[in-house]
Amino acid sequence: MRQKPERRPNMKLGKFGAYLCPHCPDSQMFNTQTAYQEHEAQHIEFVKSGGSYGDFHLSGNVEYIEPMPDKRAPREVAKAMGRNPNLVPMGNRHKAEERDARPDNLLLQPDYLPNPGSEQGCSMPPQGWAQEGEVEHVNTKPEDPDNLTNKPKKKPKQDTTAAVPKLKMLQLDCKQGAVRAVRLSVDGMYMMTCGSDKSLKLWNPRKGTQLKTYMGHGFEVLDAMGSCDNSQIVSCGSDKTVVLWDVSSGQWNRKWRGHLSSVNCVRFNEDSSVVVSGSVDTTVKVWDCRSRSQEPIQTLEECKDTVTSLDISAHEILVGSGDGRVRMYDLRAGSLLTDTLGGSVSSVNFTRDGECILASSVGQPLRLIDKKNGELLSEFKGHLNKEYKLDSRLDHTDQMVISGSEDGKVYLWDLVTGEVVGALEHGQGSGTVHSLATHPSKSMLVSGQRGSVTVWQDREDALEEEVEPTLSSANAFDFPPHWLEKHPKAVR
Repeated sequence: MRQKPERRPNMKLGKFGAYLCPHCPDSQMFNTQTAYQEHEAQHIEFVKSGGSYGDFHLSGNVEYIEPMPDKRAPREVAKAMGRNPNLVPMGNRHKAEERDARPDNLLLQPDYLPNPGSEQGCSMPPQGWAQEGEVEHVNTKPEDPDNLTNKPKKKPKQDTTAAVPKLKMLQLDCKQGAVRAVRLSVDGMYMMTCGSDKSLKLWNPRKGTQLKTYMGHGFEVLDAMGSCDNSQIVSCGSDKTVVLWDVSSGQWNRKWRGHLSSVNCVRFNEDSSVVVSGSVDTTVKVWDCRSRSQEPIQTLEECKDTVTSLDISAHEILVGSGDGRVRMYDLRAGSLLTDTLGGSVSSVNFTRDGECILASSVGQPLRLIDKKNGELLSEFKGHLNKEYKLDSRLDHTDQMVISGSEDGKVYLWDLVTGEVVGALEHGQGSGTVHSLATHPSKSMLVSGQRGSVTVWQDREDALEEEVEPTLSSANAFDFPPHWLEKHPKAVR
């Protein structure tokens, strides 16, 4: 008869890990079950000889053993995540060995930087490395007269100079009452105007032609924004609603009624999956565009007065309020930073590098604030703003600050010096220029005043064959197959 195999002592507990004695202090650990069993046998003998369970660690017979790290955890996590456990590194020892074997001056003293210990002071930079504006010389043999192609290469400079858009291209009568806001799409191809006659209109800003009219609000439309693919538009108004529109059909897909008062501002996030709105009821609400729910996914209630302006970055929400404060919500860190400006905040914007905040207040100059520590970097004065809420923007290069004014002009400042570099006249009787939008990639500006919109550029566009605008995102099936282009005489 076959005998039953003896159970191994390490079957109940794992091979690796730390084993604690229940009668000894927490510092007493054992790497293996065998050591733990030997310790328990010694413990029992000590008790049989007249000792106490709690005094065994004072007898001098216990040796402390440092526990081994459990290397199975990364492998188990990899199995649970559906990955190959053999690709999980079993430790960082190899990284430490590489770091110890590396020379001390390798990271701090590259071979192309000045060496204070050398007589020459600086070694030659590696091939292919050249600063902006410098000429990179290619090593050629002097005895090779045929090698005429290796000429010095000059690294091209990018033209980042900001041109003032002083040329008035168009002035449109929108015919929708007072224009409450004018906005450009993400790519600058389309323009949206919000009117006091409950309408939202879509335009071609280069031709000045109207493309679509969206009707569905119950009162004035106060703000709008286009999605990242130009397939949707979100708008808000005095009827306490936030509406998500389909661009091509002209019908609304969502209508959220969670606010208790007029909604002043609305923004999409980066991928246009979330809408953020600010209202007179002092709340900021976040809505999910992919859900049919009528409830917001988050509500921010820290403002003490009307929410007047919003801006969104990758993980931050910037809120301007009538209580004179600018609040920045960091969604990753779960923090809230508040800057007090004094007057009622009318407009807030992130710079394109995400390091600073441009904020404007009623009755005060524009301010450029450091996002991290709240330090005031610069002020921009010269425009007139005593009563109304005016928009302020940065141009596509972050080199100019632009703001509307109550004297019928648009003022432009140099970001570094703070000096006025231009003032765009709209003509007599134009009224307050209260709404602005800048093009994302060129010197183009649209401004709204009373019932009209003006388009400004730095120069006239080249005469090109205009392509009929598409009101939705492009699809591969919208174009003819390639064999029709190659064979124009084919039967269609």
